[in-house]
Amino acid sequence: MRAPVEVYLVGPSLSELTGQHGRREKLRQRARWFVHMRWVAVVVSFGLILVAVPVSGLLPAAALALMAGWWAVLVAANVVFSWWVGARSGFENQITVQGLVDLVVLTGFLNASGGVENPVYFAYLFHVIIAGILLPRRKAFALTAAAAALFLVMAWGEYLHVLPHFTNRLFPHEGQVASGHDHPAETAAVASGGEAHESGVTHAAHGAVFVLGRTLPLLTLLMLSAYLTSLIAERLRRREAQLEEAGETLMLEHQRLERVVDSAGVGMMLVSPELTVPWTTERAARWLGRLRGGSDAALCPLYQVPDGCPVCIAESTLGSGRPEQSERTARTADGVRYYRHATSPVLDAEGETIQVVELIEDVTDRKALEAEALHAGKLTALGQMAAGVAHEIGNPLSSLATRLELLERRPEPDYVRDSVHLLRTQIERIRRIVHGISLFARSRKQEFSVWCINDVVAETLEIARLDRRVQQVSLETRLARRSPTVRGVKDQMTQVLLNLVLNAAEASPRGSEVMIETAERNGVVQLSVSDQGAGISAAGRGRLFEPFFSTKPRGTGLGLSICYSLVNAHGGTIDVASEEGHGSTFTVALPLAGEPATRTESA
Repeated sequence: MRAPVEVYLVGPSLSELTGQHGRREKLRQRARWFVHMRWVAVVVSFGLILVAVPVSGLLPAAALALMAGWWAVLVAANVVFSWWVGARSGFENQITVQGLVDLVVLTGFLNASGGVENPVYFAYLFHVIIAGILLPRRKAFALTAAAAALFLVMAWGEYLHVLPHFTNRLFPHEGQVASGHDHPAETAAVASGGEAHESGVTHAAHGAVFVLGRTLPLLTLLMLSAYLTSLIAERLRRREAQLEEAGETLMLEHQRLERVVDSAGVGMMLVSPELTVPWTTERAARWLGRLRGGSDAALCPLYQVPDGCPVCIAESTLGSGRPEQSERTARTADGVRYYRHATSPVLDAEGETIQVVELIEDVTDRKALEAEALHAGKLTALGQMAAGVAHEIGNPLSSLATRLELLERRPEPDYVRDSVHLLRTQIERIRRIVHGISLFARSRKQEFSVWCINDVVAETLEIARLDRRVQQVSLETRLARRSPTVRGVKDQMTQVLLNLVLNAAEASPRGSEVMIETAERNGVVQLSVSDQGAGISAAGRGRLFEPFFSTKPRGTGLGLSICYSLVNAHGGTIDVASEEGHGSTFTVALPLAGEPATRTESA
């Protein structure tokens, strides 16, 4: 018995199992990215220090020691953060601390390179935007407030002469702001690049109007940037959460589908228009064998190979848009296995077939049961034909006995010669009858071979004429002049035709005609059996090949079902055309085979 499969997960959902871990991993990646960016900042700031002080002299030599100190703080902090990012938790706090440290270091660099006079003072915006992207709104606004506070401390600290101010030669000092205590000596000192604190010269950073003009717009820009960035980031996070939830739901449904399919004992796969297999269940992959190429979108391993499917029904469905089904035989380490393949099209919004869903089922056990039912059906048919067999054999036996009695009385050479010929004829007739019955009743190995369809008709009619039902009708044939050849099990097709002929004879009125026809059309061999019976209703035609469904009061409902399975296993089809009151025609269509190397009399 197959073990029960749990379709719905019990306990925490997939979202609960993966949500916390996924969020923590995202924060780790953000923190790691922030650390990498800070290493870039370390390299860039080092280069700027070299260019600004020793190389170009944009800043006074006194600023070098202060900037080198802040650069060392940046490096040390990043070493600590690099270690911290390897921890298992606290990544959100780490990003917050990194942002705060960066703001402090940025403020120190600005103070050592001209303060509010430095044209890159707007670098605070980058940290505010990064905080809005990486952190929740509350922490992003907290970092924004910290940036504003640090900038205010630096700007007004320099204005109030609490913090030192270093001249930045990029700023046009000839337009410096004057205060009530300005005098020409201060102006000359500023123009020569001197320090305001040493010469008493008032820089732009010491003018209230200039400081307000830099401070107020920057603070407004910081707050506005924080608000807009956080708003956009929150919406993106909500959308990302919705996508993640949808992805997790899809993954769960995918697992459920695979478990449902697996619990049904079948395999499933998707086939693309290129006949590749982008998705398959584990069971289907095991039955198919290794996919060629070893990738998820490898070519189907059963396509155009000697031991693959006789006809690619997925390719047929892609072309026609109609469901198809077939059976194939596979030789495995456990012996011969039989698989049933059924396809269904996947349509787009315009109704075009874009993929095919193919269901695979192991029908080996069912085939064994059908073989037993087939054998039992043969025995039942033999029982029904017993009276006819006795009659057919009894007639030649009576002729033999009579002729032998006459031979004892008339030993003339001519009479003896005629009698021997007659005796041989009757014995050959008995031999054919016995051979046909033994051929029909014997269970044989199911090996495929190539044979002529007209031979099957001839052998089947020899057996069918022994049945009383057939003796009440006239069997007529209209065979192809050049017999088409079929590859398959000849004995199975004999059973199919015999079943159709006996059904037709039973449905036909006494003295009517049953017509058997063979033909070849467009590479397909057609075998038809027509009767002049009462016909079959539309409801009956729809269920005619279902197991245990019969239109006869005492029918078992297995005959046509077995015929359907046998024909399908040969890559063929069986259809019925019928109208109530006008008889029925059953047509078997089989793939045409090449010319047989030798004529075979058995399957």
